[in-house]
Amino acid sequence: MSDVPLGPKIISACCGSLVTSVVVNPFDVIRVRMQQDSAISTAKIAPEPTPVKFTPSPSTLIMESLPQNPCDPKVCCKSPFWYPSTMDYCQAPDLACTRGRMPGTVGLMATIGRDEGVSALWRGLGLQLVQSIPANVVYFIAYENLRDSMFFQNPIATPLIAGGAARALASTVVSPLELFKTRLQSLNTPNAYKIALQSVTKAVEMDGVRSLWSGLGLTLFRDIPFSSIYWAVVELIRDAMPRKQESHREALFQSIVAGTIGGATAAIFTTPFDVAKTRRQLSHYSSESAHMRMTAFIGHIIKTEGWRALFCGLTPRLLKVAPACAIMISSYETGKMFFKPPTKN
Repeated sequence: MSDVPLGPKIISACCGSLVTSVVVNPFDVIRVRMQQDSAISTAKIAPEPTPVKFTPSPSTLIMESLPQNPCDPKVCCKSPFWYPSTMDYCQAPDLACTRGRMPGTVGLMATIGRDEGVSALWRGLGLQLVQSIPANVVYFIAYENLRDSMFFQNPIATPLIAGGAARALASTVVSPLELFKTRLQSLNTPNAYKIALQSVTKAVEMDGVRSLWSGLGLTLFRDIPFSSIYWAVVELIRDAMPRKQESHREALFQSIVAGTIGGATAAIFTTPFDVAKTRRQLSHYSSESAHMRMTAFIGHIIKTEGWRALFCGLTPRLLKVAPACAIMISSYETGKMFFKPPTKN
């Protein structure tokens, strides 16, 4: 496909991003909610916690929008991690409320639809489109260029290196949008956009523009191995599948199979980094976890919550990632074939 011009590649990546985002956004919302709830429900508070030093003024508007009773479940059990607090994951002085077990993927989806409206499952979709379209354009085009221009060609090493490098570039470009989207999806209040925007704005005021790239290190620890594993599996499956003729139907089938298997495999191996990335992006700028190194942060989660906490939200992530990868790569590949200039005889 090296003869496909840049324009058709960009159009194909944009179309794939649009379809993918609309289909899988609900599972992304579920994943964020599950990973947030996991931290809150397992949080432990010392009898006499040491207050975290932070300027009260940035939290004024946020505090006015949430219940103030410290024993109210909406405060001690439902507040976002980045809410100003004396601990990382809950702003109440003690967990004096009882929590039921969080429902599964389908149950949580039904609960959100009932309590917040079906539209809440597509919260952050606009940002997802703004983020994913440029990210996928950079990602897919960079991957193909790196893969085809590397000085050595190996069926495993080449896609591993090219995939990781392309994802590093794309993730860095859209990291600020990813931060805002994650915080937005974690909220279950009517004025979610306002609160999320306030939190990001105040974080910039307190910690500078670099705070917009909060969690980027963890994102790269997740996305680079994900993309490396994904493209290695995809290319191996492509090479293993017979190609009798280069038709739209055949390209679509191969892309769906390769994308689904590759995406699911990569998602399983990288879910711990996804959990850590979500936790970091939802941490308040004054919390201890917001300034931990990646290895220390993951180690802290294991120590306080166990290994299972690193795989929280795996099911909705698989339900999101596998079809997303299949839709994205199939749309991209078939789009390139559709826009490919006719061969001159």
